[in-house]
Amino acid sequence: MKIKALLSILILVGNIAVTAADKKAEKILNDVKEQYEQHNQLCADYEQTFIWKLAGETQTVEGRICIKNQKKFFIETPTQTIIVNGETVWTVNKVNKQVIIDRASEQNNDNPFLKNFIDGFIRDYDVELNEKGDRENVGLTLTAKTEDQFIREIQLLVTEKTNLLSRIDQTDVNGNRTIYDVKNIDTGLQLSDDQFVFHETEGYEIVDMR
Repeated sequence: MKIKALLSILILVGNIAVTAADKKAEKILNDVKEQYEQHNQLCADYEQTFIWKLAGETQTVEGRICIKNQKKFFIETPTQTIIVNGETVWTVNKVNKQVIIDRASEQNNDNPFLKNFIDGFIRDYDVELNEKGDRENVGLTLTAKTEDQFIREIQLLVTEKTNLLSRIDQTDVNGNRTIYDVKNIDTGLQLSDDQFVFHETEGYEIVDMR
């Protein structure tokens, strides 16, 4: 009887510890959301690595992203620029000298820094602490609540001093991984609305999908 009682106590204590850890992980994720909501203007450099499981190939591209008021942003890479002003999306192909113009809708969800993206983490995934952090970052593992989610697992690194994301590592249903390593985050900017509109048209083919 004493052994059974001891085991029950150990299980209870273990469950309490797990619950406390889960609550801490949830708090960290909510702190991240609040931090991004506080910064109406933000720019950062990033490196995006795509690992194609089936082909065993890896592709890496560097880029820069700037955000204003959660609805306006642009993402720039050596070959492409995507500009969103909240109403219109300009997708600029620098190689083919082509600009596709469309109405803005759910494209904002493709931006790893926007509030909607963090809201999706909180709404659609269970979160727990992991051991992938270091002295500056805490590690979180997000697991999809349902099989409807194309992205099944997300590994996050959150910089403890700032509550900003330094890495997002996503694994999709096919086992492919997309990793964003974020650096040089600048929240002390004054971005003009004019920076979130495409102006250069000379030499570019304009394809208006609106």
